[in-house]
Amino acid sequence: MLGASFGEQPAAAALLAPAHPGGGERLGQYPFYGRTAAWDSRGVLRELPVAGTPFVVVYEVDETVGAVIVLRVVHGPSVAARG
Repeated sequence: MLGASFGEQPAAAALLAPAHPGGGERLGQYPFYGRTAAWDSRGVLRELPVAGTPFVVVYEVDETVGAVIVLRVVHGPSVAARG
């Protein structure tokens, strides 16, 4: 099982955590659950829509250290505009 961290976005974690308890643990258990970010030319980043919100979690999986690294939590249309 991989660990999940909101890293530099504690405000995003505080916003989403009450609505989705255990979300970080689930992402740690199923790190490839989110879709591949079509706009990422490296094919490394993943996107996971947050149910019941307009937000999308943008993250990457670092299997060398066993971690899911949440890079951003963005408003859904912001992600679609990149594609």
